[in-house]
Amino acid sequence: MKLNGRLVLGGLIAFFGLALAGAIALGSMDRAQAREDRTTASGQVKSMAEVRALIAGWPVESRLAAAVLLEKHGVPDSAAPGALIWRDRGNWMRIAAYRFPQWSESGVVEHSVRYEVPVESWELTDKVGLGVSYEPIGQVLSASSGSEASNILALNVAVDVFQGRKSVAEGREFYARIADLASSGKSSPYTAGLKFKPEPLRRVRQPGQLWPMP
Repeated sequence: MKLNGRLVLGGLIAFFGLALAGAIALGSMDRAQAREDRTTASGQVKSMAEVRALIAGWPVESRLAAAVLLEKHGVPDSAAPGALIWRDRGNWMRIAAYRFPQWSESGVVEHSVRYEVPVESWELTDKVGLGVSYEPIGQVLSASSGSEASNILALNVAVDVFQGRKSVAEGREFYARIADLASSGKSSPYTAGLKFKPEPLRRVRQPGQLWPMP
C-alpha cells in the first residue's frame, strides 16, 4: 500500500509538535511541584512580629525583599523557615518571598497569576527568560526576580510576546530599557501594574482536565 507523502510528513510534524508541547508542560509542572514541595511545611501565621522573627536570619537581600512585601501585602497566609506565601491578593493568585532563589535564573520574590498561554506560545516562555515560567495544567504564569516591580515588568513583557505585540528580542530589549529607567527612579506603566487581565478562578484547569472550562 502506498502512502501519501504529504500525509506522512503532516503526521510526523503533528507528532513531534505534541511531543514538544508535552515536554514543556512536564518541565514546568516539575518546577512548580518542586516549589510546592519546599513550602508544604508552612503554617498559618499569627502576627507580624512572628514573621519578622522568622526572617531575621535570612540573607540581607531576601530579608529586605520580604520586608517590602510585608509592608505592602500584610501578614502572609503561611510561612516556613524558607518561604513566606500570600494567596489571592488582588490579581495575584500567589506571592512568595524565598530565603534563597529557587533555581539558577530566579530571584527571591515570585508572583503568580492565572493566565492561559496558547499552546503554540509555550516554547516562548523559555526564550523570553526574565525569570518567567508557565505551568499549563493550572494555567499559572509566574515571574521571579528581586522585587514586585520587576516581576510585573517581566509578566507584562511576556504577555506582549505571547500576543505577538513584541518579538522575543524586542521584549528582552524593552525589559532591559525599562528596568534601567526604574533603577534611576523613573516610573513606567509596565512596572506600575499588570497591563493584561488574568483569567478568573472559574476558568482554571483542574488536574486531568485537558481544555479550559467554558
